[in-house]
Amino acid sequence: MRRLLDALYRILHHLGAIEASEHIKQPAVQPRDWIWTGDVESPAAGLWYPDAATGDEVTEGQTIGRIIDPVDGAERKITANATGKIIYNMNGLSVRPGAHLAAIAAPHH
Repeated sequence: MRRLLDALYRILHHLGAIEASEHIKQPAVQPRDWIWTGDVESPAAGLWYPDAATGDEVTEGQTIGRIIDPVDGAERKITANATGKIIYNMNGLSVRPGAHLAAIAAPHH
């Protein structure tokens, strides 16, 4: 609980809402910078069944899920268009063409 409060105080101080306090601990691990490397969009309408979850490491071309047409049962495999970590994964079941299914990022070195 203390860690969450310290993080909240750091954010409020960063935004200028409160003065700095010497009692607030600095984070033990410095945040990493990430570079957005790919957006995966739905090529068709259907039902989205992800095979990869947020936080999973993926490589370009790896299957990350499938879209199934509820009318005829046709299945389309959806692959990662970049290598990195999934930082966003669509949780909704129904998708339309162009819907964002996943976002992939890689650590900035």
